[in-house]
Amino acid sequence: MYPQTLPRPPRPLLTKRRVDALKPRQGRYDVFDARLPGFMVRVHPSGRKIYRFKYLFAGRQRVETLGEHGIDFTTEAARTLAEVLRGRRAAGEDPAADRRLRRAAAAAVTVADLIIEWLRDGPAAAPNKRAKSWINDASRLNRHILPLLGSRPAASLTMSDIERAQRAIADGETAADVRTGPRGRAIITGGRAAARSSIATFSACLAWAAARGKIASNPAIGVRKIAGVKRERFLSDTEAARLMATLETLQARGRITPTFADVVRVLLLTGARRSEITNLTWDELDLERGLIRLRQLRAKNGDKVIVLNPAARAIIEARPRTGRFVFASTTNSTKAIVNVAKWWDRVRSAAGLPGLRLHDLRHSFASFAAADGASLPMIAKALGHAHTATTARYAHLADADAQRVADGVGRRLAAAQRSVNALATTATPSTSGHPTVSQSLGS
Repeated sequence: MYPQTLPRPPRPLLTKRRVDALKPRQGRYDVFDARLPGFMVRVHPSGRKIYRFKYLFAGRQRVETLGEHGIDFTTEAARTLAEVLRGRRAAGEDPAADRRLRRAAAAAVTVADLIIEWLRDGPAAAPNKRAKSWINDASRLNRHILPLLGSRPAASLTMSDIERAQRAIADGETAADVRTGPRGRAIITGGRAAARSSIATFSACLAWAAARGKIASNPAIGVRKIAGVKRERFLSDTEAARLMATLETLQARGRITPTFADVVRVLLLTGARRSEITNLTWDELDLERGLIRLRQLRAKNGDKVIVLNPAARAIIEARPRTGRFVFASTTNSTKAIVNVAKWWDRVRSAAGLPGLRLHDLRHSFASFAAADGASLPMIAKALGHAHTATTARYAHLADADAQRVADGVGRRLAAAQRSVNALATTATPSTSGHPTVSQSLGS
């Protein structure tokens, strides 16, 4: 007798529940759908489940990979795509040939092409992002990402490529001295801060491209950013006084312009960001109420009100109205002040404050406010922080005031003890064996 052939078990109808229930085996295996010929799911030993569509074209078997279960597709979405491919095959088209063409086209798109498209079309997708932020993004990408990855096909980028680029920027491999005009130059140094910000910007560019199908996915997802470098610097009262005196001296000697000197004074007096003051226009001022009102696209965190103290208000009121900008260029009154970095280098060098940034004047404003007893929510409001957590970095400044309070109590107690001791007989020694408060304080 011939052995009987066991009947093949019926194919199941692939549903989400059935696909979820499929268990991995030692080797990969395929489960075909009972309803749609060629539609199947391949189960890998790792547990990954990949939807595929197998078909015949011109007498040859072809397979189209559709995507991963739970990542790229649901079961029904994968089935719909398979049905579309089956219809195209029935119409005499070869889906695999189209895929090869798509891959070839994607390989022809370089990272440089992708960046150009993002900088051109990205602002329409992010209408609330400030123009200044786009300028900064373009600078980071042009100076750091393009030299390293610009010629690479965008579709072939991997997480490792981006990790290596981040390390290269941090190590200074993109450092350069670039001429920006007949009399201008940009010194590009790289470093950890530049690496972190450049990769963050590039990741945003790749996310935009992935969302629009220009690349399959964002390879920057999962890249661990280099830890940020804390660059907080706070002026002491003495340093602030020295800075103000230096401004007066350099202005009197013609070493800096009165316009730039006023910019620095207002930055220190208001805690505003540099661009909020250098690009300040007269129509943003409410001098009657002593306020600056910035519209959403001018302020980092939306509409913002900056309160002017009497000193800052007096400086602005004394400014000549030569154009729309409060701090206009001395050579072109229709434009905002230029050469700010050059003037600032001269000021901080003369003041003996090397490394001090203009942004540190904002930090110093917060430190002076904390020293005067202002609460963190009030400092956050004055600085225009969207979250008080951002202002928490200044919390330690209040510790110094608490220390002064404690020292004051100690001095008061020491004085009281000296008064009591003066009434006692000087020959009577202390029998407690413990130093007095005065002795502890060195009195």
